[in-house]
Amino acid sequence: MYEAARVDRAVLDPIVRIVGGVPGTTRPFLVVREYQGPQGTYVERFVLTDAHGTTLAASPPGRITLRGEAFEDRFLSELRDVTINDLGEHRLTLYIGEDEVGSVPVFVEPEGGGSARTAAEATFAAALKKSTIMWVTVPERRNGRRGTVPEHTQPVWFVAEGDKIYLLHGPGEQEVPGLGDTETVRLNARGKDTRSLVAEVVCEVEVVPPTDERWDQVTSKAVTKRLNLPDAGDQTIQRWRDTCQLLELTPQFGSDEVAAAAAALPTAGAGAAQQPAQTAASAAREDEIHVEARIDQEIMDRLVADGVPERVARAKAKAHHVRTERERIRAERAGADA
Repeated sequence: MYEAARVDRAVLDPIVRIVGGVPGTTRPFLVVREYQGPQGTYVERFVLTDAHGTTLAASPPGRITLRGEAFEDRFLSELRDVTINDLGEHRLTLYIGEDEVGSVPVFVEPEGGGSARTAAEATFAAALKKSTIMWVTVPERRNGRRGTVPEHTQPVWFVAEGDKIYLLHGPGEQEVPGLGDTETVRLNARGKDTRSLVAEVVCEVEVVPPTDERWDQVTSKAVTKRLNLPDAGDQTIQRWRDTCQLLELTPQFGSDEVAAAAAALPTAGAGAAQQPAQTAASAAREDEIHVEARIDQEIMDRLVADGVPERVARAKAKAHHVRTERERIRAERAGADA
């Protein structure tokens, strides 16, 4: 959103913040309108509704005066203590007389982002629902006289059960070096569009013995998810019992402070590209590249289909368009310089 907003402030979405969670009341916020029309006096009003169409706030009809079509006249109204009952997309609709002249989405955010731990848990839970694979990172470890085994990351398929994640590890299935010998791993989910990091959490690892009731419960579910099996049903489960480990991963989100600190750290996980710092000259040259922030509809449709909230999808689609156009312009400039 920031990248796109540098060239088109219209990318920035209207946001109101509420104190604590929902239901809650808003902090004071401004409704800013700019009109351009024939000179004269008009009656104007606006209405704020929630995702269900329920009116939450409405301005009384008021007279406004426009100076003429050559001018943009700005009007501001402050709203206070509006009660918000959910975090869905709200809408502000503007009227001149009885005619609707504009409508914009309004997004709600808990003040300060709410509980960092709750946000981390919710993000990770959403990632689990949308993903068929996760990336697991086994930390660096000692391997007897052979010395140190470096950190290792690879994708794995998984089974989610409640707040636990289960992995089958062993011959004939996914084999992750060191996975059965470590007490903790790092698990992360990546977006389907850009493979960018969506959620990451440290997990405690427990080996589930075949005699444990969790084994039957999880492997019965795993059989339905595993594709391209050489066997089926009970034969698959018996093979797993004979050759594989079932590992239970328990996410450790920690306190709000820990979750907030973890979210703020840059991550260099598998596939994460490290961007080189720009020189002053290249940064200045970059600022000269002005691109209209249009929506890349294909990207937006794909993100929405993947369950990404519309506000985030729209911002990413605009930012993707800006980045793509800038790369094209940079390539053209490089060719011209050569």
